[in-house]
Amino acid sequence: MQYSATAVSLILLTIIQNTLSAGSAPAEIDYQTQIKPLLKSHCFACHGSLKQESSLRLDAGELILKGGEIGPAIVSGKPHESLLYQVLTPDADIQMPPEGQGRRLKPDEIQLIKNWIAQGAKYPSGDQPEADPAEHWAFQPVLRPDVPQVKTKSTNPIDAFVLSRLEQAKVIPQPQAEKATLLRRVYLDLIGLPPTPAELDAYLSDARPDAWNRVIADLLARPQYGERWGRHWMDVWRYSDWYGRRGAKDMTNSYSLTWRWRDWIIRSINEDKGYDRMVLEMLAADEIAPNDRENLVATGFIVRNFYRWNYHTWLKDNVEHTGKAFLGLTMNCCECHDHKYDPITQNEYFAFRSFFEPIDLRHDRVPGEADPGIFPDYKLSVRNGPVRTGMVRIYDRHLDAKAKFYTGGLEQNVVKDKPPVEASAIAFLGGDKLDFKPVALPATAWYPGLKPFVIQEETRKRESAYQSALKNWEQQKTQLEQELMQHESVLANILTARPEKIAAGKNDPTQTTSSEINQQALQLNAEQGRRILSYEITDWKNFDSDIRIQFQLRILKDAHVNFQLSNNLTGGRTSLYVAFEAGNIIAYVPGTTNPTTVGSYKNDSGNSEFNISLHLKPDQDIAQLSIHGPERSNTILNQTPIALNGWNPAVQANRGLFLDAHQGSIAEFDQILIENLSGQELLRCDFEFPDYQSGEDLPGIANWQLTRFSTGPATSQIILKSPLTEADQKWQQQVKAIQLKCDLTKATQT
Repeated sequence: MQYSATAVSLILLTIIQNTLSAGSAPAEIDYQTQIKPLLKSHCFACHGSLKQESSLRLDAGELILKGGEIGPAIVSGKPHESLLYQVLTPDADIQMPPEGQGRRLKPDEIQLIKNWIAQGAKYPSGDQPEADPAEHWAFQPVLRPDVPQVKTKSTNPIDAFVLSRLEQAKVIPQPQAEKATLLRRVYLDLIGLPPTPAELDAYLSDARPDAWNRVIADLLARPQYGERWGRHWMDVWRYSDWYGRRGAKDMTNSYSLTWRWRDWIIRSINEDKGYDRMVLEMLAADEIAPNDRENLVATGFIVRNFYRWNYHTWLKDNVEHTGKAFLGLTMNCCECHDHKYDPITQNEYFAFRSFFEPIDLRHDRVPGEADPGIFPDYKLSVRNGPVRTGMVRIYDRHLDAKAKFYTGGLEQNVVKDKPPVEASAIAFLGGDKLDFKPVALPATAWYPGLKPFVIQEETRKRESAYQSALKNWEQQKTQLEQELMQHESVLANILTARPEKIAAGKNDPTQTTSSEINQQALQLNAEQGRRILSYEITDWKNFDSDIRIQFQLRILKDAHVNFQLSNNLTGGRTSLYVAFEAGNIIAYVPGTTNPTTVGSYKNDSGNSEFNISLHLKPDQDIAQLSIHGPERSNTILNQTPIALNGWNPAVQANRGLFLDAHQGSIAEFDQILIENLSGQELLRCDFEFPDYQSGEDLPGIANWQLTRFSTGPATSQIILKSPLTEADQKWQQQVKAIQLKCDLTKATQT
């Protein structure tokens, strides 16, 4: 039979392909070295001895075949029907490991599991699941073992254990070292220093049977003992002075006063303080010893972890290094996921962190040192250099703070639907059975200013400052009094030398008796809002005779302006009432508080001027109201009786007058004068310089106050009626300059 070249080529190609396919078949997968390590790295955390999600364990071949709540994890020889393989594929509805709980398997790792299942999912017959980490020897209660019996004579139980191991190893122990060598060793062990020649000679010549014990007792009593072993514990507890940008004098890590914690460690060791008590004080001295300044510095253990630029980092370090220092556990592994080999869950990590969430740092004062001031909170771009006085410690700043559960090791990834985690310790160590009780702190713990030494030091400091100031005052008093007299004399001369004067018509009852030029007035501008000023009249001894009140009023915008006398300024009670409203004059009828129109005026010009006079007759409980225009001959009202309603400023305080401009009004008040019939001046408010200065807002000057009934942006300002002459301007500048000198001198006196 003959074959074409093409047919032969096809046959050869088919044979070669079959041969290659047969040669590329997957090699036998070893479960123990290839599959179990892979499952341990990615699956045991949720499906091992620590946790069994869906009742599934993957830490032993038999348990994999058994499966969980859904059924067997694998179907031998059929990877595509095996749940273990299905959840690893990219298009699976449920993918493992879950998002945020570990790295997804690589394609070659998934292929390895697929091939293992396809080959029958074989595993050794003796394959055992992982032991419960809680059963590890390190987590078991400490038991005192029996002292072994040994052939060689031992002087203490520890030697017996050492000799027992030596005998098991058939090792002959060295003979005891000579006395000089022993002394050097014990010196180095206990104080970190060799003995001096004199100390060596003293020991070698000491024939007493307890000479060795005497040496040890002496070394334990030396301060160098605490310094030597303090270094050891400071390494365990990560003691460090502050560090950061030293060139910029900016502390970022630890704190500048942590050396007090260092001294506490040394002192505690030298005092033979128990390890348990030291741990308590380092973690909670602020609560168990709130007034014990010597031991409060123990919280330097937590201060040392401080990181100014990120509070979150500080809390993370507190959890990590508390776990490492006192529990021997790497709790930081649980920030992102349940611990891979210790029985600690991620939730327990945040529960443990909640112990530290309330805390912050604060400065405390130390006797004999300057107050370090308030601990500065972090502010962006603000440098905080080292503090040299006082002490730094922890305290509970946010009492109800709890840790928020987040994922991926990033505090931004807070799980929104999960509430903050309550504080709790590690459950397998019994931490879930802790009984928490509130601690009642003394007042001096949360308000250090009440500490006796602070009160004493501050009292002494202020007494010293007072005595020093008193001494200086006595030295300067006479000089200041002389200077003030000189300034007041100069001021009186300047006031007398005012450029211009006018003689007021004393016979005109509508004019004031001031001889000064009337250049200024008080303007109430209530175009928006309402402006009400009060003036309390004080120091009146009696009010049993007739009184005359005069003032000038100019209305620029006529809505409603009134003048009131009040027996209760605070309450806004009105006794006497005179109002100008849109051309009408309104007052209270005698014996009542009923407002009644008692007169009228023309208001079409938009600029109405009035001279108002009130003749008060307290025995009749009335006032006679007279109103004239700018000219005396223009009489609007003449001695019209209106109600006084018992107004009496001599009875008690809180009595006086109101000036009131309603919304839409602009009015100017001027030359308010109260005098008795004999012409004795009882009160004058002329709003003139220098007592009142142009541009000033009136409230706060003399007895003038803004009332609570005022609203909106209305103003009450001293205004110039006409521009000042050059001479007046120069004169006012001179008055202001000498007034300033008088004020400064008076301020120095007080």
